[in-house]
Amino acid sequence: MPRRTTLHHHMEEPGPAGPRTARGKKFDASLDILCSLELSAQAVEFFLRTAYERRRLPHELIRELIEEHVKRVEAMVTASWNSGHPV
Repeated sequence: MPRRTTLHHHMEEPGPAGPRTARGKKFDASLDILCSLELSAQAVEFFLRTAYERRRLPHELIRELIEEHVKRVEAMVTASWNSGHPV
């Protein structure tokens, strides 16, 4: 039988422990955002594990990653404009 992934385990219906907590519902909504971006299962699982480890929501990690990337790209573009050399 294939090994169950963290993502598959997370997406199963809640067990006998009862209804999802507010934090669990937020986490599910955050996971839905990642899935709506059509990321690969590997990418979703990576952010799911990292979010659990850092006690953050998965979409927050994606947002931070994108914001950091934009800052780096803007810095490179600004540097190329100020260098006087064509890109």
